[in-house]
Amino acid sequence: STTSTTPLSTGLGTAKIVVSAQTVNLPLVVNFYGYGYNNTLGDGVTLSLYVSTAGVPAQGSAPPSTDTLLTSITVTQEGLVSNPNSMPIPYVYTPTATGNYYFYVAVNSVTGGTATIATPSTIVTRGW
Repeated sequence: STTSTTPLSTGLGTAKIVVSAQTVNLPLVVNFYGYGYNNTLGDGVTLSLYVSTAGVPAQGSAPPSTDTLLTSITVTQEGLVSNPNSMPIPYVYTPTATGNYYFYVAVNSVTGGTATIATPSTIVTRGW
């Protein structure tokens, strides 16, 4: 959970995905599943998917400038406070270099309140 309006790492991500000379330029299908909510009606939560070649940043830290934001999803808290919203993030990523890749999720509040992520999981599969 965070009250920050800028993305902070959840510390949750994939183990090392190795891209070799044989698999470079072949797509990786990344699917994040989880719920997000805010304790303030009318506010919201944003989940952002990042890729890193250095590892998953510690929980609560800002994503390093060397990591790449791939996509994000935002929901507005409506109805009940802290009512979980399904926030899936599908993404196809094509690595252009060999090496180790890590995918992780960052969370932030939209305008205030406390944004929370619940029951997260990330699955990466080869796209061939």
